[in-house]
Amino acid sequence: TTAPADSGIFDFAMMIYNLRYMLQGHGGRAFDEPKLLQVLIYANMEYLRFMAMYVNSYPDEPWREGSFSQFGFSNETSVWMTAWTLMTLRDAVYPEWEEKGLYIDPNLRSDIVKFLVTNQKTNGSWAETTTIEDRHKFGIRLTNVSGTYQQLNLSLTAQALIALQLNVDIRGIPAKYITGAIQRAKQWLEQHFRLIDDAFDMAIVTYALHLTNSAEQDAAFARLTLFKRMNENGIYYSNLNLPAMTKTWPNVNPRYGPKPVSTDFEAHAVSATAFVVMTYTHKARVKEAEQCGKF
Repeated sequence: TTAPADSGIFDFAMMIYNLRYMLQGHGGRAFDEPKLLQVLIYANMEYLRFMAMYVNSYPDEPWREGSFSQFGFSNETSVWMTAWTLMTLRDAVYPEWEEKGLYIDPNLRSDIVKFLVTNQKTNGSWAETTTIEDRHKFGIRLTNVSGTYQQLNLSLTAQALIALQLNVDIRGIPAKYITGAIQRAKQWLEQHFRLIDDAFDMAIVTYALHLTNSAEQDAAFARLTLFKRMNENGIYYSNLNLPAMTKTWPNVNPRYGPKPVSTDFEAHAVSATAFVVMTYTHKARVKEAEQCGKF
């Protein structure tokens, strides 16, 4: 099995999104059926690996059923990991792939949705049930609610909201509750997004509000400009200015080398910019998305 689970999910997602790219005709005649079958075999292997971290039954704490953990321990299930897995599994559903061996059980997606809906807080947000995996990814912002300070969990709530919105086609009992969960989460983000002072938080919340067709989507999009930056590599969204890569001219075409100064916010800026690209794509603003893609 893979340890941690996110490496298996990442490998699986990489193959799925490459196949999605090929479906648009980019592979041409060179990407034939034998190559498709080979990729699906490897995708199935990664699918089985991260499914080893799935909590199917846990009598001591039944509310954990339908979730994933980073290292396979049933008492350390993660809302972030589960939401990310649900997003990836939805994108892996394709009729032709099901015929050729990659079958995503719809009951599995329903059980994961059940976990997310069950663990949603009454105010519409989600809180992590284990140690936060990435200290840079989820900023700690507090709000005063009835005299007590509570964590907003905006980026985590946005990720869970995106996962639910992408899976509104599920069936079974969880399908009856998914719409209400989406509305509560959307209202929580609409209420507090103006307090965000982090590029990644703002980017993922903006994309979630666009995906759910929120009335505040344009206001959130306008706040993204607070984090918009530019260097020689293109437009990016970050809390800090990042140095561009070194450029040499061995011939008429430039060649990029390593950055002169390494920073701790490279991955943070890349993830924030990626969600901005998806927002631009959702708004059909291809030119801006291309400029961010260059970064």
